[in-house]
Amino acid sequence: MKKLYPLIFLILFSCSRECLDDTDGDGIKDKFDDCPELMGTKQLDGCPGRVLTINVNPAEGGVTDPDGGGVYKHGKTVKITATPNDDFLFENWSGDASGENMETSVVMNSNKEVVANFKEKLQCKIELIYSGENLRNIIKISSGEYILRTQNQVYKSNSISGSFDSSSTNFGINVARGDIHGYLLGETKDGTILISTKDDGLFRFENNQWSSSGLSGYGTSGNDFYQLSSGRIIIAKQGYLRAMYYSDDDGKSWSRGSGSSGEDWRHLVRTSSENLYIGAGQGIIKSSNNAESWQKVLNKLTIDLKYYNDKVYVAVSDDSSAGYSIYELNENDDSLTLFSNLPVDNYDASGYQGFFTIYNDTVVLWSKSNKKYYCKSYLNPDSDWKEIETNSEIDGNHIGYNIIDDELYMITHTSIFKFN
Repeated sequence: MKKLYPLIFLILFSCSRECLDDTDGDGIKDKFDDCPELMGTKQLDGCPGRVLTINVNPAEGGVTDPDGGGVYKHGKTVKITATPNDDFLFENWSGDASGENMETSVVMNSNKEVVANFKEKLQCKIELIYSGENLRNIIKISSGEYILRTQNQVYKSNSISGSFDSSSTNFGINVARGDIHGYLLGETKDGTILISTKDDGLFRFENNQWSSSGLSGYGTSGNDFYQLSSGRIIIAKQGYLRAMYYSDDDGKSWSRGSGSSGEDWRHLVRTSSENLYIGAGQGIIKSSNNAESWQKVLNKLTIDLKYYNDKVYVAVSDDSSAGYSIYELNENDDSLTLFSNLPVDNYDASGYQGFFTIYNDTVVLWSKSNKKYYCKSYLNPDSDWKEIETNSEIDGNHIGYNIIDDELYMITHTSIFKFN
C-alpha cells in the first residue's frame, strides 16, 4: 500500500500541472483530458471544463436539447437538437455552429456559443385591398405606377389599392375591338406594355399609343411571358395557331418556336440552367435554346408550374383523391417526385388560372370547388394544409398570383387580396 500513494500523487500532480498550462493562449487551462476520470467533466483541482452556451432567437421560437448549454470535458463532441414551438419554423444555427438541419454538433476544444434561430410561420391570412368587376391582372411598372386590366379596360393608378375606375387613367384599350381574352399584361425591359386581346391579338402600348405587335389572331393570350437578358421576349399563344413565340425587337414582330404547337400553353418558367418549361392539357414541353425549339418531356395533364428555390414544381393529374398533386420536376431527366398532395378531394382544375404558388417558404393553393385558399410550410411539405383566413368573403373566381413590392397578391374576378 505504501508504494501506491506516490503513484496516485504523481497522477494528480501531473494533471494539475498540465491544467495550469495555457498552451494555446486562449486564457483556458489546457491538457486536462489526460485525466478523464479524476478530473473529468467537473471543474476540480484547478482544471476548468469547456463552457457551452446555447441561446434561442427569438426566445419564444423553440427549445434546444441540451437547454441553455453546460460544462463539458475538453474535446467532447456535444450533439444539440432544436425543436420549434407552434407557429415557428427552425431557420438555422449561428455562432459556433452552422447549417439548417435541426440537429448539429460542436467539439468542445474551447468555450463555445451557439444560437438556434427560429422564424415565425406566416399566419396564412389575406386582406382585401381592392374590390371591382371583371378583374384580370395587376402589375407595377418601372415608373412606380400600378396598372390594372379588367375584361375590357386598362387603368393606371399611383396606389395598388387606389381608385381603378373612371377617375383613373384609362389606357384606351378600345383598340382591341372586343373583350380582353386571357390574362397577359406585362412590361418589357424597354418600358413597353404588352397586353393580349380576344379578337386582335397582342398589342403594345408605347409612346402613349397602342399598336399591333404583329402577333394576331384569336387567343393571343398566354398566362405568362418571359424576357431574357438578351432582350428576347417569349410568349404563349392560346387558341388559333396556338404555339410558343419569341420576339427579338421588343414585341414588334414574332417567330414561332418549332415543336410547340397544339396545346393551350399556360404557365411559363425559366430555370438557372437556362431551361424553359411550359405546361398544358397534354403535358409539358421544354426548350434549352431560348424558345427556338421545344420538345415534349411529360404527357400528363399539367395545370400549373412554378419555379422556387432553384427547383421546378408542377401540378399534374394523378390517381390521388384530389385527382392532382404537386410534384418536383428533376431537370436532369425530367422525372417527377411527389412534393405534396392537395387538401381537398376531387380538385376542380378547369380554367386558366394559376392554381398554386410558393412565396416566402409557404405553399399557397386555390380550391375552386369551395372558393378557399390553403397554405402549408414549403420547408415541411409533410405538414398539414391550413385554410387561409380572410377579412372578406371570396365571391369571385380566382385568377392568379402576383408578387409586387416583395408582397404576394391574389387576384379574383372581383377582388385583390394581400397575403400576410
